[in-house]
Amino acid sequence: MAHRNLRTADYPTQARVRLGKAVGQARRAVGHRFRASFADEAGIGIRSLESLERGEPTVGVTVVELVCRALSRHLHGWDASTAESILDGGPVPTHDLIDPDQPRRIALDIMWAKARSDLTTVIDSGAGAEVYPRKLEHWRRRFLRAGLDEAAVLRVSREAQQAAARDDQQT
Repeated sequence: MAHRNLRTADYPTQARVRLGKAVGQARRAVGHRFRASFADEAGIGIRSLESLERGEPTVGVTVVELVCRALSRHLHGWDASTAESILDGGPVPTHDLIDPDQPRRIALDIMWAKARSDLTTVIDSGAGAEVYPRKLEHWRRRFLRAGLDEAAVLRVSREAQQAAARDDQQT
């Protein structure tokens, strides 16, 4: 467990930057190319993650611990006290993945969510008959390039239609 009063402001700039770099590299190693998906997984705001990765002095113990816990689900050597160790000059854990297939699954999950959201937006906009087939083809090509099959394209299309129907029922 990290020190209860851990604040990045209590450490020199060089130590904070070192921690931020380690967190950013670890985030990317587990498959989160963008901060938004990792911030969501960690249960923090994007701005908090940006502050941590940029070495800003405004990051408190809760954000640090949540980020370390999220990384510990994917990487050996990370736990709630890892950040404090890095700030104190200790070693940065390697990017030894607990599940080597995790980065690919995360990337596919993110692509799936984007496709569902994109297709739902088209349906909700009322431009479906003109735009939907083109959007669906766009996502079909992306899914096939990523190694998914036609059935996955149909499932995400069905999910988008169901989400749009729920949106209609709620309004």
